[in-house]
Amino acid sequence: MKKQIAIITPVPEMVNSVVQQSMLRRAVEQEKVDLHCVNLRDFGKGNYRQIDDKPFGGAVGMVMMAKPLFQAIDSAIELVGGSKNLRVIYPSPQGELWSHKHAVENSKVDKLIVICGHYKGIDERVIEKYVCLLYTSPSPRDGLLSRMP
Repeated sequence: MKKQIAIITPVPEMVNSVVQQSMLRRAVEQEKVDLHCVNLRDFGKGNYRQIDDKPFGGAVGMVMMAKPLFQAIDSAIELVGGSKNLRVIYPSPQGELWSHKHAVENSKVDKLIVICGHYKGIDERVIEKYVCLLYTSPSPRDGLLSRMP
């Protein structure tokens, strides 16, 4: 079965540009992966397709709104063929450190949805309802790269 991947982002042109310069492009060309880029702004509110709002509780900054994300995730689930054997991941500084173990685990999943955050993060209700894994990547400034196998 061909792997199904959906990327939810407010900047699909940037994601598509990166994909065209990556190994993922070859996987798509070789028909090993179906890649769907979901434009979060298609689900935005009002004439300006708003996807961000102030966080609940009055904290500083902006977060991505729950309703557009819920709609985009539901659309992505349809694009990848349903919720069976599906994992939704969200890269976040609060997540686990991405490792080879995570890569292997995700390679065994038939359907993967990646939420590309923006601003200060995403509404916590989205994480509670859909997200299976939060992860962060190692950073040279953490000194973590020197500890990677």
